[in-house]
Amino acid sequence: MLNLQCTKCNYRFSKEQMPKRCPYCGADGTLKKTQSAQDLLDSTIAEQAMIDHEREARHQK
Repeated sequence: MLNLQCTKCNYRFSKEQMPKRCPYCGADGTLKKTQSAQDLLDSTIAEQAMIDHEREARHQK
């Protein structure tokens, strides 16, 4: 599932495939992928785990 947002009207929605036009305002070529809250949390947790791992590796030297 893709999380999408129109850059013209800011309408947010989810679709299986990228449509050509915004379903709300009908603008062509104005859609971009956005991250869900869960995507942001997952990337933050993974980034923090990497930082912690590097910190532990430096302390073991």
